[in-house]
Order: sequence, then C-alpha cells, then structure tokens
Amino acid sequence: MAEEMVIWVDEKGKVLGPIPISLANNDKKYLHLEVAVVVVDEGRRVLFQKRAKSKKVAPGVWTIAAAGHVTYGDTSEQTAHKELTEEMGITVKSLYPIFSSLETLERERHVIDWYLGMYQGGEITVQESEVETYAWVGEDEMADFKQSNDVSSGSVKVAKRYWSGEWDHLLK
Repeated sequence: MAEEMVIWVDEKGKVLGPIPISLANNDKKYLHLEVAVVVVDEGRRVLFQKRAKSKKVAPGVWTIAAAGHVTYGDTSEQTAHKELTEEMGITVKSLYPIFSSLETLERERHVIDWYLGMYQGGEITVQESEVETYAWVGEDEMADFKQSNDVSSGSVKVAKRYWSGEWDHLLK
C-alpha cells in the first residue's frame, strides 16, 4: 500500500505539492495542511475526544472533536467531514471555517484550518485506534474538566472563543 500523500504549503497557504505523510511529520521544513473540527450541541456544549494512548502526538490528551492531515487532492472541508466521520462516527450538515493557525511541534509544522459544526444527533462511535473516549463539556464545567484531565490548551482556547459568542452568527 502506498504511503498517504498530504498537502505541502508555504507560509501564505499556497499549495506547493504532495509530500509523504512520514516526511511531513518528521521535518519542520515541510509545512503541511491539517484540519481541526469543533462540534457543539444545542446546549452550547463542546465535544471533546481523548486521544488514544497509541497516538504519536499528544497521546491520552483531551482535544476537540476531530483533526487530521489533508490528503493531497482533497479540500480542507472534505477532510474535516471525513475525519469527523472516521474518528467520532457522526456527520454534521454544515462545517463553517472559523480561522487558520500555524503550529510548530517538536518535529513538524502545520497550518490548521479550523471548522465549526452543529451536532445533528446520532450515536457517537469512536474509532478506537484514534480515540479512547469522548465527553461533552459546557462552559460552566470546563474549569473542573481541565483540573481533572490533561486537556489541550489550544482546544480550551477555541472552546472559550465559541462560548464568547464569536461564531454564533454561523450557526443561526
């Protein structure tokens, strides 16, 4: 089976071409594109997942609903829908782009296209190779949730931006 090819981009987001995922994940000079999906419900709770302990990056850490590399030939939005379905077993009617960010980790750099979606109902079925479990967290529960769990600071910041009302106009 051929190795997955992901999208190599420059600092302005211009696509430079395909690169193997193994190279993207191990060499900071290959800036690549990823997505992150924030899912919320009618009660203004945010869906968090606990990453599987077998994951190379942030094993066992609580983070937003889904994330992943953008496969060469796909759009960010296509990948966001695909990752949400694969990791959590759910779909949403619409995903709204909310912002992009540049992140540098120990061995890689990526641009993350962030999306927001409203939970439509249905059973959440996690992909065990990616996700250990999940939790719905409301604004009034976040302090306790953070205190008793290892939660990604970036995911907390994004949840707080949602609770501030910054993207409410998208979900009307």
